Amino acid sequence: MGAAESTPHYHSTHVANACSEPIYVMCTGDQQYALDKLRQDEEELELQGSGGEEEEHSGFTRIAPRDFFRFTPFCEKTGIVYVSIYVAKRDKKKEVIASAVAMQSDYSLIVDRNKNLKRTMMR
Repeated sequence: MGAAESTPHYHSTHVANACSEPIYVMCTGDQQYALDKLRQDEEELELQGSGGEEEEHSGFTRIAPRDFFRFTPFCEKTGIVYVSIYVAKRDKKKEVIASAVAMQSDYSLIVDRNKNLKRTMMR
């Protein structure tokens, strides 16, 4: 009984990008961590590489337009994950789309062409 309680809980959360720009996504079970990473100085979040492939950037994963990524974060037994998403602008500023948005794991999140969020249930 004690061993089952200490077993890590990993769940899948898919994030799809339907907008015309690459998005940078973090999905974690720790809300404070997600908020802290999003607040980092712009210099630390300066983009590196020309991309095309998913790339990790300061804890955020790059998702190209018309692509998706499967996150498997550790989360508590509640299954709640926190998703932060931004678009990097040419002036090195961030356009924040989601700031540690709480959602049930095992759901998908779609960033539509207008940069709105849509949640869908995975089957």
